Amino acid sequence: DGLALVLDTVTISDSSGPGLCVSAAIVHMKGNVQFVSNGLRTRPVCGGGLLLQSSSSVVLSKGVELLFENNAALYYGGGVYYGGLSTTLPRGGQRYSQSTCVFDYEDALVPVEEWSTSTHVVFSNN
Repeated sequence: DGLALVLDTVTISDSSGPGLCVSAAIVHMKGNVQFVSNGLRTRPVCGGGLLLQSSSSVVLSKGVELLFENNAALYYGGGVYYGGLSTTLPRGGQRYSQSTCVFDYEDALVPVEEWSTSTHVVFSNN
């Protein structure tokens, strides 16, 4: 099944390509995670801040502060780009059907309108 990556209070910045490119992985976001000024020198085709490929997904932890600011791509997804559709995504050793969004909450049973009010995802100038 998929690979897991945990980003906990980290800033990914000033990359000439995508700030982070993941393939067939689950990226867990915790604390304060920032993607800032990526892809500005040699613009990637897609996903200046975060490039998700091959059934990758992002899991937001309660209280995460996630910022995509001033990232650039030549064609698609200055902040985030998802390429590689799939009917299922790996999660916790099991497989589940993909919803319309690659962002998920740490408790998959909680509907989006009930996610913690302390969880923030901000896109600015991408």
